[in-house]
Amino acid sequence: MMRPTLLLFAAFAIQIFAQECKEKKSLNLKDGLKMKCRRGEWTPVVKRSGPSGPPCEDDSSLLDQCSNDQGHCHQYTDKGVQMDKDCPGTCGACDSCRCQDASQWHTYCPYWAQYCDSPGVLGAWMGDNCRKTCNKCKCGCCSYKGKKHGLGAVIPLAGQCGALVCEEGLIAGPSTLLPGASLHNVSHPEELTLSFKSMFPGSDCCILPADAEDGGTVLKNQSMVQEGWSGRLNKDGMAVQATCCHGTLSVPLEDAVLRNMRKTPSSAATTTPSSSSTTTADCAPEDITVVSGDKYSDHFGVHNIFTHNKGEPTHAGFWLGPEQRMATFIINLGCLLRFSGIQLVNTHNYKHKDRSSKRFRLFASQLQTGPWTKVLEASIVDSRNQADPLPLQKIDLQATTTAQFLKFELLEWYGRGGGLQYFDIQRLP
Repeated sequence: MMRPTLLLFAAFAIQIFAQECKEKKSLNLKDGLKMKCRRGEWTPVVKRSGPSGPPCEDDSSLLDQCSNDQGHCHQYTDKGVQMDKDCPGTCGACDSCRCQDASQWHTYCPYWAQYCDSPGVLGAWMGDNCRKTCNKCKCGCCSYKGKKHGLGAVIPLAGQCGALVCEEGLIAGPSTLLPGASLHNVSHPEELTLSFKSMFPGSDCCILPADAEDGGTVLKNQSMVQEGWSGRLNKDGMAVQATCCHGTLSVPLEDAVLRNMRKTPSSAATTTPSSSSTTTADCAPEDITVVSGDKYSDHFGVHNIFTHNKGEPTHAGFWLGPEQRMATFIINLGCLLRFSGIQLVNTHNYKHKDRSSKRFRLFASQLQTGPWTKVLEASIVDSRNQADPLPLQKIDLQATTTAQFLKFELLEWYGRGGGLQYFDIQRLP
């Protein structure tokens, strides 16, 4: 019994003395501020100037790593310290709305408590890094994906048919008790937290881009509707029938075309009362632009797919979506165009040959904000083991389509993620 007791005492002693100061020991807190041990006490050494804190966002070069390693957030470990530094957006560390001392300094904070109310740089640093010790856990914000939200803010999550609500306190949900244990509600009224509120059963809900009417009930712009909802959408002075289908608000394509032509009678798109055909102005492939898009990094942006490079000789020239995640991009064709199919080249990620797209959906719209109509869902060949130049794949649509905006949704992939080397439509006169 002696040896375990000695080991336990040694571990306890190490923990205690790690927090105490030794003569002339110095700790750098930030540029212009450090703690130095003098005569057995910690004394601050402050310089007059110092830079501001880190930006309230993840390191742009570590976006996928931040997502994959978020389980290390707020942990009192070396990895936890690094995550709080590199991935403040993912870890919700931007506004410091969490009641704990910083992982790097939590063993020292109790010994520096007398400096909590110090003026200037030192007091501000203590408030940011020793929040629990200094009793400064109260805050008026919630953090979500690197952004601050005030009390009562509602963040809709259409994919989960619910919303995150910024509210006071957090109450633990019910769980199976151990024998002899008592049930307690554990709350934290000193801080705000994000709570998920379910609005509809299931998933894949839609957010309305304008006011709508359903059986006499008026729904306001940005309202959430559940999968299968159908009603009249009022946008830009016109009404079209819209349906929420798999998380996307869709309209009959003929309604969308008619709406666009009525709205812009002097534009390039024209029609005659006796014909349903549409004539559009010519837009060349070089007129295509990116509206928005998920990407692995700036090197692999969506704009790369507008050029058919015949190969992947470098780390650029093709689009890659985020690692092991679905991805979406929206492109603007430049004007209203008729087309009957698409042509694309898959990717294999340069010499690594570890990524390739598998299954995707394509939507068309007259407006950048929708409503969107699904025109294609297809699977393509795995290109990881193919040699350059990768094959051009042509895919026919379900019907001839007229649109100006296209939304591409990557649903499945081979290997570590998906992407494309080239993408264009098969234009019709």
